[in-house]
Amino acid sequence: MDSAFVNGYISIISSKFSSEELRTIRDSLYAYSLSWEIKPLPTAITPYDYQLPEEYKWYMISKSQDCKLNGRSIEQYKLTLERLLFFLKLPIKDITTQHLRYFIFETFRNRKTGEPLSPYTSNQRKSIIRSFFSWCFKNGIISSDPSAALLQERTSGVEPRHPFTEEEAERLKDACETPREKAIVELLFSTGVRADECVRIKRSDIDMQERTIRILGKGNKLRTVFFNVPTKLALQKYWKTLPDDVEYAFVRERKPYDRLKDRSLNSLLKKLEKRANVENVIPHRFRHTFATRLEERGCPIEVIQELLGHSNLETTTRYAHQNKSRIKIEYNKYTI
Repeated sequence: MDSAFVNGYISIISSKFSSEELRTIRDSLYAYSLSWEIKPLPTAITPYDYQLPEEYKWYMISKSQDCKLNGRSIEQYKLTLERLLFFLKLPIKDITTQHLRYFIFETFRNRKTGEPLSPYTSNQRKSIIRSFFSWCFKNGIISSDPSAALLQERTSGVEPRHPFTEEEAERLKDACETPREKAIVELLFSTGVRADECVRIKRSDIDMQERTIRILGKGNKLRTVFFNVPTKLALQKYWKTLPDDVEYAFVRERKPYDRLKDRSLNSLLKKLEKRANVENVIPHRFRHTFATRLEERGCPIEVIQELLGHSNLETTTRYAHQNKSRIKIEYNKYTI
């Protein structure tokens, strides 16, 4: 058996097992595969300069128009699929399940550290790949779907986006050092907006008197969200540090005060994460916290769905985490 295959496989699973367990797995692989010959699949069998196929371009057009994906989602689709197609350099009809698995084996790693991607990120990319090949199959471009055999990776039992505790929320607010940080944190907690929605809010979208914000969400759907008094005060304090003609609610710290980008927002939250000593401070945890707190206070799930901008009620139920102690209290009310 090719030692490169064994060593590569062991490196992928190394974080999940102890050194002793890894040695056992390595020895078992060698023993089991003595009569096998394992070779890497060829990734390019054509001598011509590869260009993205027309089918891919038509898929992206249909995806952007029919599903009305936002700019960030479109970029995720493009990055995943174009990397796949340029990696394999094969006609779509010639791509097999083995090719897809080889691509995943070689590329589903952090480019900086070389560590395997998290199950959540891997599953996201696999979903994009399955979506593309499913579309090709339904439109008669391929006779069978090679991505159908790709399985989702099992995630750990701990919910990666569980809501912040009350203590964590207070520590994050206390860790804010600038008016901009304070305004962003208060707004994320009180509205549950997505990261890309947050950075695209214009000052003209906000009604301070009514404490509402007009949000352009996924699929270019408009909705109205509400914010509390602490958010209003934090926004007013932050805006006093900016010229009156600034267009967006959250901008860069220096002239010409361009709109804050998604990456800058994530960087800001990572700094707060260290200061507050709170783990996993990402925009979506604010969103989960918002939904969970509303649900705990008895807000109807349909109202939470509207505020979050979800098309599917099932999606909303994954955001609103039932509090176990509250469930027990409610259970005891109706049982003997």
